[in-house]
Amino acid sequence: MARRSRRQHVVLRQKRRDEIQRRARVVFLRGLIGALGVGFALGVVSKGDGLFAKAVRDYTPSVEINAPPILAGVPVEAELPANRFWLWFPGAAVQAERRIRGQFPGVASVDVQRDLAAKRIRIRLQARTPLVRWNESGIDAQGVAFPISADAWPQLPKVQLANAIPLNVLGPWLARLSRETAIWDQTALISTVGSGEILVQTRMGAVVNWGAPDPAAVGPKASALRQVLDDAHQHLGGASTADLRFFEDGRIIMKPKGT
Repeated sequence: MARRSRRQHVVLRQKRRDEIQRRARVVFLRGLIGALGVGFALGVVSKGDGLFAKAVRDYTPSVEINAPPILAGVPVEAELPANRFWLWFPGAAVQAERRIRGQFPGVASVDVQRDLAAKRIRIRLQARTPLVRWNESGIDAQGVAFPISADAWPQLPKVQLANAIPLNVLGPWLARLSRETAIWDQTALISTVGSGEILVQTRMGAVVNWGAPDPAAVGPKASALRQVLDDAHQHLGGASTADLRFFEDGRIIMKPKGT
């Protein structure tokens, strides 16, 4: 027991030493980076082979890009500083994030993780998720339009826009409607008209005048519309049109097929 206890103490002391050394390296590197920043700001650091220039070479990080398959071909490296050392500085990293998101609208977020001890920087990209297809673009829940390939997300509803509704208004409404799966799964086409109203065409051919894109009203409207369309399908051979513009007055105007 005594020998085992001594061995455990030795292992613990070694782990403490390793942790202290690791922390010391991190503190040193942070101090060095801060000194370099001050040196560059004051014009002390030159392009020569002095101590600071050598430190820049020695502590330039390796950069790893982690991206989902849909963003695998995005040339993120082109938007990073030519000298990767600058990515240690938060300001340069923030600028790189802004450039990446500005150049590539399909990138929803950029997370820069710094590991001073390992001299490594990881850049993680999060892709936007399209809710609908608008020509060669997708539109997400924030109303951001971004390019998507022709063969990606083939089941997405399509949209036709008349510029009557801003995308940042349309996006939240689409996100809320997508949660009403009984209606969303049957949606084939969404279009806007000049009056600021939305038309929804179902896969069964019914055309629904939804009215204004108010996310708060989606739940009650979708529930009532589902009942109307189911009833028309069971007893009237389906619906040709449905008008929800008077929903707040307690009315839904439905026209059966063939009338």
